Amino acid sequence: MHGFNIVRLFRTGFGVSLFLVLAALGSNAQVRRQPTLEERQVGLRSVKRERPKRTEFTEVDWQRIANDFESLQVESTKLRQLMSVAPVPDYPQIRTTAAEVKKRAQRLKSLLSFPEPEKGTQVERSEVSKLHDLRVLTDRLMTRVEAFAANPVFERVRVFNVTEAERASADIDAVVRMSQDIRKGAEVLRKAEQ
Repeated sequence: MHGFNIVRLFRTGFGVSLFLVLAALGSNAQVRRQPTLEERQVGLRSVKRERPKRTEFTEVDWQRIANDFESLQVESTKLRQLMSVAPVPDYPQIRTTAAEVKKRAQRLKSLLSFPEPEKGTQVERSEVSKLHDLRVLTDRLMTRVEAFAANPVFERVRVFNVTEAERASADIDAVVRMSQDIRKGAEVLRKAEQ
């Protein structure tokens, strides 16, 4: 059985030349060493922190997404109906419904973890001082909910289109902001009537 013998290696020309190359590298350049297991684990943990939110869903997550998706549409339709039925709307019910729309939209936003929309696509805050403003804002909200629901990103779940995802993100952000403005506006108009 032949074992490894360092003396035999140096007797050959290869051993001496290897020693000279390693000595030269040590004096003039840094030797790249392989990271230890601990260093690799630290690196992986930092990468995990920088990664976007999860993209794999459990069955419960899918059910919650489907429920919130449907409820968002139902509640926004209900909000539109509350605004169009009576000459003087039921402001407490409008506030409650707008809060439900906002809750569903925020939960969808966090579960779906779309990329943040571009800075220019954000919706400005709306001041509501009269009933007409509230009705216009409700119609705009319904338009954004319909655009969000009809976004092709939900039809092709295996193919991720960044442009469609950014549009969906901008729509859901607008729904959150508008529902909050509707809720505040309904409170302002309720107080003004008293």
